[in-house]
Amino acid sequence: MKFTVGGEQAAICGVYENGIPYRPDREQFRAALPYRWRQAFDREMSNGGFWFDKRRPKALISLSDVRGKYLETIYCMPIGVRP
Repeated sequence: MKFTVGGEQAAICGVYENGIPYRPDREQFRAALPYRWRQAFDREMSNGGFWFDKRRPKALISLSDVRGKYLETIYCMPIGVRP
């Protein structure tokens, strides 16, 4: 699955571009997910949300079902920034 979402400015943690941290837009990201994964996304956002890789410009989020079973890890690569 591949989709494109916009970015929003973050407070501290994010993918830095020109000295400004950005993260994926949460509402657009949630809307792009299959409907079965949206509740898992909501649970993960309440537990901390996206993780950011210091070595490469990317964000990631791991989704689990209500019992804790792993569903998927989704990587977010900013457009225009090479890994």
